[in-house]
Amino acid sequence: MELTDFKEELKKLEPTTQQEEIINTDLSLSVVAGAGSGKTKVLVDKIIAILNEEDLELNNFSIITFTNKAAVEMKDRLRDRLYFEWLRWEVNQGDPTLKKSKEFWRRQVELCEMVDISTIHKFCEEIIRKYGLIINQPTNFKIKSISDFLNKKTRELITSYADKDELSEVKSYKLQEFIIKYYRDNDNKGLEIDKSIIDEIDLSNKEGTDWEIITKVFFKIYNELMEEVKQYKKDNNILTSNDLIKYAVRILEESDYALNKLANKYNALFIDEFQDTNRHQYRLVEKLQGRGIGIFLVGDEKQSIYRFRGADVKTFIEMNETSDIIDEQKYLADNFRTDEQLLETINEIFSHKFKDDKNNELKVSSKDEYKALNSEKSKEDSRDYESFLRVKFGIGLKKVIKYLNKVDEISYNDIAVLFRSNWRLNEEAKKLKETEIPVEVIGGKAFYSSKPVIDTFKLLYHLLHANGTSKAELKYIDFYKSYKRFDVGVFDGFLDELKKRIRVLSVDNLLEFIYNQTRIRDYYTEEKLFQELANLEKLKDLSINIMDKDFIQPIEFCNYLGLMIETEQEEEEAEVAEKLKKEKGVVSLISIHKSKGLEYPVVIVPSIDKQLNRDSVEPKIIFDEENDEKKMIAFKARELYDEWDPQYLAQNQDPDYDSLNRNDQEERLAEELRILYVALTRVENMLILLGDERPTGSKGEISWANWLKKVKIDGRSLLDKYRFDFS
Repeated sequence: MELTDFKEELKKLEPTTQQEEIINTDLSLSVVAGAGSGKTKVLVDKIIAILNEEDLELNNFSIITFTNKAAVEMKDRLRDRLYFEWLRWEVNQGDPTLKKSKEFWRRQVELCEMVDISTIHKFCEEIIRKYGLIINQPTNFKIKSISDFLNKKTRELITSYADKDELSEVKSYKLQEFIIKYYRDNDNKGLEIDKSIIDEIDLSNKEGTDWEIITKVFFKIYNELMEEVKQYKKDNNILTSNDLIKYAVRILEESDYALNKLANKYNALFIDEFQDTNRHQYRLVEKLQGRGIGIFLVGDEKQSIYRFRGADVKTFIEMNETSDIIDEQKYLADNFRTDEQLLETINEIFSHKFKDDKNNELKVSSKDEYKALNSEKSKEDSRDYESFLRVKFGIGLKKVIKYLNKVDEISYNDIAVLFRSNWRLNEEAKKLKETEIPVEVIGGKAFYSSKPVIDTFKLLYHLLHANGTSKAELKYIDFYKSYKRFDVGVFDGFLDELKKRIRVLSVDNLLEFIYNQTRIRDYYTEEKLFQELANLEKLKDLSINIMDKDFIQPIEFCNYLGLMIETEQEEEEAEVAEKLKKEKGVVSLISIHKSKGLEYPVVIVPSIDKQLNRDSVEPKIIFDEENDEKKMIAFKARELYDEWDPQYLAQNQDPDYDSLNRNDQEERLAEELRILYVALTRVENMLILLGDERPTGSKGEISWANWLKKVKIDGRSLLDKYRFDFS
C-alpha cells in the first residue's frame, strides 16, 4: 500500500463522536445501534482498542454473530483491521503513540484464523463437547433436526385418539399442525411444558363445551409426544439447535468447574444482534458476566423481528433497563447508509403514532418517542434521482424493474426486492425467471422445487426406473434443452452412456459428468438463469456432504431427492457467485428477515396492500404462559376445523380465543411494524413501495398500506405525495 493510500484509509478509520465514546467506555456495555450506524466497525474498533490498552491477545475474546455468514464477514473485517494495524507500524516506525510492537500485531493477524468467531449455537456446542459429561450428556452427539420423527409420531398419537366424538369435526392433519406448531413455539422460546404446567391451565370458560375435551386431548397427546421426543433423542444421541443453548446453560448453572474454565479462557464476550435473543441466551450471558467476563452487546429493539423463532424483545429491553449484567448503555444513531432527504422521510414515517384496530398504539421501540436516525452520509456518496421515494399501485414488478434499468439507468445489481413472506418471494421469483431479468433469490425456501433439482431427479429416475412416462418427461428438462441447443450429439446415446456410468461413478462425479456433457452451465449462463446455475453447484455440494456422512449410491440419492421434492422440504436456494453478479448484473429478491445487515442503492417493497401475516393477526394457537395466576390456551376454530361457514364458526369458537388474541395482538402487530422498519432502512438512495390495490380502509383490514396512508407528509398522505407513474 502506498503512503497516500494509507493516509486515505487512516481517515476512514477515524470514529465519530458517538463511536469514540463507545470505544473508550469500559465493559460491560450495551450498544443500541441504529440501522446503518456502522456497528460492525465499532465492534472491531472496540476490540482493537482493548488490544492496544490491555495485556490481552485475540484468543482472549469470543465474538458471537447471528449467522454463519455474518461470522465469516466479521472475521474478514477483523483480519483486515489487524493487518492495517500491523501496516500502520510499518509505515510509522518510531511513532511514540504506537503502544504495541510490530510483532504483536503480526501475531494477532495469525491468531485471527483461530479466534472464536461463531454463532451462539456453535459457541454452545463447544461448551457441551467439552463439558457435557458433567450433566451426563455424551459429547459425541449428533446435531440433527427431528422434524421427520415429530411428524410421524404426532400422526400416530392422533390416530390413537381418533375415536373421541369431540374430535369428529377436527381434521387430523390440522390437529397435527397445531401440536407441532405448539411444540416448536415452546422449543424456540426455551419453554418446557411439563405435566405441572398443564395442570395449571384454566379451562373454566371451556367447561362443558367440546373445547374442554379438545384442550385436554391436545395436552394428553402433547405430553406423550414430549416423552417420545425425549426418548428418541436419547436413543439416537441427538441434540437439536435449540438443545445446544439449553444444555450449555444447564452446564454453566450446575458446574463451577466449567464456568471457571470459560472465565479463565475469555476476558471479553462480544455479541451482535442481541435484540433477537431469548431467555436461555439471556441466562447464558448472565452466568458468564457473573464470573467476571466483560460483556459487549450490540442490538436495536427496532430491528427485533424473530419472534417466530422465540426471540423476545422484552429480554433485550430488560437487559438494558433493569439487569445487573450491563453497567452502561450507549447509542449509535448516526446513519451512514441512507441519503439525507430519504432518511428524514423514514424518520417521519416511524414518528407517526400507529394504532391497531383496538386503538392501541403500536411502537417500533419501547420508548415514548421514536429515536430518529441522524444522517451522516456525505453528499458525494448520495445520488440525485427524479424522486427518492415512489409509490405505485396496480403495476407489475417486471415493469418497475425494467423502468429503473432503462429510464433511470440503474444497474440490476443495485436493485433489491424485499418480501414479507417466503411464499410471495418464491412466487415472484418464478415469474421473473420467465423474463429476461436475471435474479437471485436470497432467503427463499424453494431449493428442492427449483428446476435444476427437479430435472436432476427426473433424469436419475429415468436411468434407474426407465419407462414410457419417464422417457417422455425428459423432453421438458433443461439438460435435454441444453444438449439440443449446443448440438452435442444424440441424446439417446448420452442416456446409454449414463446408464453405464451410473454403476461406477460416485454421485458428485456423475453429476459433474452430466453437467459437462450437456453443457448445462453454458445454457443457464446464456439464459441469464444465474440462480439455477448456482443451484446446480449447491446440488453437487449436497451430494458430497451426504456421501461423506452416509456413503450413498446414485439410486439412494435419487430416492432422497424424490422424498425432498414430494414432501416440499424447505431449503434456501444457493447464492449467486459475487464475480458473476458483478459481471452480469442480478436483481436480488430477498426476504426482509434475510436482509438484516444488508444495504442496497434501490429497495422495492411490494405487496404493501396485502393483509399482514395471518399468524400476526389471528394466530392458530395462543398460549398465555406468563400469567402466574392462571395459564390459558386458545385455538383458532377456523384453522382447526378447516371450516369457513361464518355461522358454524360463530357457534363453535373457542370461548377464550378473542380475549387472549386481544391481549397478545399488540405485541404481534408491533413486530410487523418493526419488520417494515427493517425493510425501509436497508435503502441507500431510492425507496419504492408497490401494491396491487390502493387500501380501502375497510374495517378489519390490517396492512402496511393502511398504516402508511395515515402518515402525513406536508399535510398529504404519504401514499399520495409520493405517487409515481412508471411509464
